[in-house]
Amino acid sequence: MIVPGEYQVRLTVNGTSETRTFKVLPDPRLETPHEALVAQRDFLLELIDRLSRTNTAINSIERLIGQIEFWVERSEEALVAESAIHLQANFERMLNELIDVNMKGSQLYPSGLHEKFNALVDSADGSDYAPPKQAREVEAMLTLQLERLENELYDLEEGPIAEFCQEIASTGLPAVGFS
Repeated sequence: MIVPGEYQVRLTVNGTSETRTFKVLPDPRLETPHEALVAQRDFLLELIDRLSRTNTAINSIERLIGQIEFWVERSEEALVAESAIHLQANFERMLNELIDVNMKGSQLYPSGLHEKFNALVDSADGSDYAPPKQAREVEAMLTLQLERLENELYDLEEGPIAEFCQEIASTGLPAVGFS
């Protein structure tokens, strides 16, 4: 969906560009004011940003879990294994807040932030009016939860993950190898 208005399209082929202007007219069946459609678009763009940030955090955590699992299996050093298990528990807890990791099973588990942001997108995108106050309140609440998890991930990176890397280095084990 696009907000009614005047737009330009540019086509470039072999270094030659052509630009045309066109108008998108409002749906004549709707009585929604232009400002409401702009508010809807802006809200959807905010939600897409939150989903992108959520996906970035999920991907980072899943990569970290994979790396830590490697060290749990590989290291015979108690300190490294203990730190790895502690970090792994933190990451799995955070992942559970970000996404429903049990989604293939029954809906007995709470939805993660990813599913909640997606539900807001579906709600806002499935209408022809400005998002209601309640949707903005839910978005603000979910954004605070996302920011808390992003900050927690950053704090883990600066503290426990850095310490874990130092513990690994102190064992003398090579970063890659058959040890």
